[in-house]
Amino acid sequence: MLDDPAAWQHRIFVMISPDCLVRGLTRAVLDRLAGIGLRPDGWRLTRVTPHRIDRMSELQQVTAARVHRYRALDALFALGPALMVSLRDEQERPAEVSYAAAKALKGDADPAHALPGSIRHDLGAINTVLNLVHISDSPAEAAAECATLLGTDPCLFSDAELDQLLDLLASWPPETRGFADVLGAVRGRLIAAIWGDVTEPARERTMDLIRDGVLGEPTSGKALADVLLGQRIRPAEAGEVIAWPFDGTVPRPDMDTVTRVLAWHGLALDPWEQAVLTTSAVFPPDTTRNR
Repeated sequence: MLDDPAAWQHRIFVMISPDCLVRGLTRAVLDRLAGIGLRPDGWRLTRVTPHRIDRMSELQQVTAARVHRYRALDALFALGPALMVSLRDEQERPAEVSYAAAKALKGDADPAHALPGSIRHDLGAINTVLNLVHISDSPAEAAAECATLLGTDPCLFSDAELDQLLDLLASWPPETRGFADVLGAVRGRLIAAIWGDVTEPARERTMDLIRDGVLGEPTSGKALADVLLGQRIRPAEAGEVIAWPFDGTVPRPDMDTVTRVLAWHGLALDPWEQAVLTTSAVFPPDTTRNR
């Protein structure tokens, strides 16, 4: 059974995350893994439920003080299903060798620290939650994580042609917006909604940020909100939402307030915007390079 570490001595459990699927990077990730001799021998496309997320938090010993951070995973898995894959080591190397190679290839969990050549660096992970792929670090972890996220019956893994699924996943347009794209677009929509109520200096400042291409930079919101002080903007929290950097700094944005302010103007976050801002508000996004 798959909850036995012995079943994973020459296999590695991989979860291709929903953000990777919607960004159209699934084949690129699997090709990278194939390049080090790890090829799929089974797969299952499945939804990760809140119950399974909670079980993973228990498995990783997330304490009560950190549960609010773990809830950011809800936004990730709300994007859609994840692709669970069993990778077989074609060279049948000792487990510690193949697992170490896979760990090095995926890169640091924080994409800002991931090295060139790693999946998370080269394919542009957004943050520690939207980081494309999870790979177990040992046969024991593979057994526990597979049992938690998928189950223990080997029949849960399909041996059907994976290339056909990958072609199907590639049939819709990939998501290409990075953190700055998302934050800039949300700020832009909200500012447009209150445009008729702001002063000329505030409008000029907004246009300067747009021309400089930095409306989506974390610190630009505070600069813009400062010129909105004292103006009759509705609702009152709109300036606060514009100012929030969504970069993991404290105090963190209240996503309920964001939703309420946008709804007041007939606006809403789409699922990708929701995932990017919710996760980045807790786990700092990689802003070291242009996405």
